[in-house]
Amino acid sequence: MKILHVETGKRWLGGPQQVLYLMHGLEDRGISTCLVTCRNSALGDRAESTGLMVRRSSFVGDIDPQLTIAIIKAALKFRPHIIHLHSRRGADVQGVWAARFFGVPVVLSRRVDYKLRTDSFTKKRYAQSYDHIIAISEAIRQVLISCGVEESLVTTVHSAVDTETFKPDPAMNMVARQLLSVPPESTLFAIVAQMIPRKGHETAFRAVQRLKADHPEARLAVFGKGAEENRLRALAKELGIERQVIWAGFHENMQRVLPGIDCLVHPARLEGLGVAILQAAACGKPVIACPVGGIPEAVKSPRTGWLVPVDDDAALWLAMRAVIDDPMGAIARGMAGRSLMEREFSVKSMVEGNIAVYDWVLKTKA
Repeated sequence: MKILHVETGKRWLGGPQQVLYLMHGLEDRGISTCLVTCRNSALGDRAESTGLMVRRSSFVGDIDPQLTIAIIKAALKFRPHIIHLHSRRGADVQGVWAARFFGVPVVLSRRVDYKLRTDSFTKKRYAQSYDHIIAISEAIRQVLISCGVEESLVTTVHSAVDTETFKPDPAMNMVARQLLSVPPESTLFAIVAQMIPRKGHETAFRAVQRLKADHPEARLAVFGKGAEENRLRALAKELGIERQVIWAGFHENMQRVLPGIDCLVHPARLEGLGVAILQAAACGKPVIACPVGGIPEAVKSPRTGWLVPVDDDAALWLAMRAVIDDPMGAIARGMAGRSLMEREFSVKSMVEGNIAVYDWVLKTKA
């Protein structure tokens, strides 16, 4: 079997990480892979450096017709049995055009949980465009079905975390704290997300402001970049928590940092699943998050962490206090989260789930 993957994003985010996991997992199973991406793709760099086949093109954005041409050219050389689309905002459409031109089935991975238009156009588009859709959480699958997509067209295959790379490591505790200049006695929370409105940074900051009154030694490390950074820096100053907030920037090696935190805070308003949640849990860390999208599938409150209402900084504050006041309980939740990742969110499970979809598509199209 040969699978041509299309992922056009430039930055190294959760989605591209999943594509890399999948391609390596497929290769390990004897399934050939090829990636179509843009010239300055971080995923392309990593794929090439690890020996995977990559085809780059100079298309600009997902609506550039050159993307369709790039996929067709790659398909003519690679001769795939299936084209698997991982991108959206145009690539999910142009990839279909290329697949139909080449005459092979097309599979789409859906990673976002926002609703589609609930009309006949949506139902027709998805039924006629894709031979199957892979939702990275059951919540996303249910959103698609509720919007009119045929139930039999969508399969849930959870995103994965490499539990051999992301794992508990007490030795990393001091490494992380030295990197972030955090005293050993401080409880270290972290938020790992793009600085965009839906990730809920503001709620976390207001919770830290509440926490400061009783636990001024606690710290919140903010990992990531984004358009909201300047506004969030101004908010931290306005709330008087400049000393409590650490601007950690973007880190490529989060497996060296997450084992050293005490808890991940992820107050997102919308979330397909949340790769940072999986990574922190795999490192044996409890997670405080909101019950949106696929998050309740990865955070089992109260067993592996806490689920608090969206935009409720008081509830988030209480959960953060629980981490400080009952450190042994927090550790127990973290280790339960680690077990959950090993059972249900492993790379092996994700790869097998994708292969099962490929086999089904090829069988029905035979």
